[in-house]
Order: sequence, then structure tokens, then C-alpha cells
Amino acid sequence: MSEENVEVVQGLFDAVARGDIEAALQYVRPDGEWVNPDYAMEPGTRHGLSGVRTALEALRDSFADLRFDIGQMIDLGDRVLVTGTFFGVGRASDAAFGPQTFGSLVTLDGGQIRRYQWYLNAEEAREAAMLRE
Repeated sequence: MSEENVEVVQGLFDAVARGDIEAALQYVRPDGEWVNPDYAMEPGTRHGLSGVRTALEALRDSFADLRFDIGQMIDLGDRVLVTGTFFGVGRASDAAFGPQTFGSLVTLDGGQIRRYQWYLNAEEAREAAMLRE
């Protein structure tokens, strides 16, 4: 099942990069969660598909162009650790940014995403997954 989990997570990243919120939501459980860290502009947990939709709409509304360069996807069974960089163009500013590092820890259940947590760097994500370099 875990190889399928990696494919689900890749599908989510691909849909988000296209700005296709409906396609992204197909990978998320109805009781899914999107967790922004304490240092995010809008910290906290978004609950259910409506909460995840709100988080994804905020991403889409913030960036005219958003791309991900996935460095690693590490299969942890019911979780997938994702590290890499992202870059793009701010929608309001029209300013290019990146590459910016990121890390994500994605928990899956029944072939769908139950919890998506993001971090500013790979080390934070590894710590959340209780992994070390």
C-alpha cells in the first residue's frame, strides 16, 4: 500500500502546481486536515474538505505560478516525508521568488490523505517524522 501512498502524494503536488483544487481534493479524505505551522501567516489546522479547500485556495490566490522541485519522497508506511524546494511568482506583487526549501509530512489512511503538515525545511519535517539525517 505504501507505494500507492507515494503516488497519492505526488498526485496532490501535481494538482496543486496546476492550481487544480478539485483534482487536489480528490486525494483528501472527507475528514482530512491541513496543518500550517505556528510561524505561518495563517497558523493552525484546517479541518475537513472545506478546510483543505480554504488552504489550497489561499495558495492559489497567493501565487500566479507555483512550482515544486521534489528532492525526496520517503515512504514511511502510512506517512510520506516530502522534501524539496518551491518557487514561483507572487500574484499580487508579480515578483519571482525561490527556490525556497520545504518539508512536508503527509499521513494517509485508506489510500487518501488524512493529514498534511508543512514546514519551511526538510529538517523540521524529519523531526516531525522522528527521523534524523
